[in-house]
Amino acid sequence: MSGDPRLEVLQRRMEEFYRRPELRQAYQEFVDQREALDHPFERALAAYLERYRSVLEIGCGSGRLYRTLRRAGYAGHYTGIEIAEDVIERCRRRHPEAEWKVAGAYAIPEGDPEACFSYGVLESFVYPRKALEEMARAVRRDLVLLFPDFIESGHLGSQQTGVTPARHKRRPLDVLVGWYDRKLRLPRALRSARRRLGPFIINLAPVALDHPQPPEPDYDAVYLSCKADIEDWAAARGERVEYPLGRTLPRALRARSWAFAVVRKSVT
Repeated sequence: MSGDPRLEVLQRRMEEFYRRPELRQAYQEFVDQREALDHPFERALAAYLERYRSVLEIGCGSGRLYRTLRRAGYAGHYTGIEIAEDVIERCRRRHPEAEWKVAGAYAIPEGDPEACFSYGVLESFVYPRKALEEMARAVRRDLVLLFPDFIESGHLGSQQTGVTPARHKRRPLDVLVGWYDRKLRLPRALRSARRRLGPFIINLAPVALDHPQPPEPDYDAVYLSCKADIEDWAAARGERVEYPLGRTLPRALRARSWAFAVVRKSVT
């Protein structure tokens, strides 16, 4: 929770990681590889967001999802926020027709979007509950959240496995211990974590901070994101969570370990 000095240190380090140009460039190039693939999961997101006249993206990065929306025919108003100033400046130059702001999920600029969405961003929040509360405050209707369910899947890319970081493994012992960690130890630990530790669990030592090169899937995740946390958080607010594509995603979307959740805000 906020006020824990360990989380405050982690927050500072994560902000530095995302803002440092030399690290951010390699990371951004890695995550943007999907744009050329025309990934079915991202097409499904774009098709869903067409129902909203205005959307706000949290952690917009290079604008990849904005371009996906436009290719899908989205004609509504788009706003993207991102904490790295140089990334936002490039978005402004490339797409002046959209709105781009330097901001983070803990302090969203005033606006009136119908929907707020984040794709592969929720798990990077040191204070996920605070981010969710702020997103709910900033949006008129729905929160559209796409994130890996680490608890159910038993996979966590930001957790070091083996004796040394995975990318440096060479010795037989490293390979053996790494296999044991990934296939047995880590899945069991993740699936029991919420029962033992409660909701909104934070990994204090994501691999990305000490071994930023080369980028790997989810190596920057700090929050052990899971559907159960979102469901309980929404229920406590008197709101409901829906899964437009099912609680378990279709295999054809090539995102079986992910969640596509929509939080419907209560309208008074």
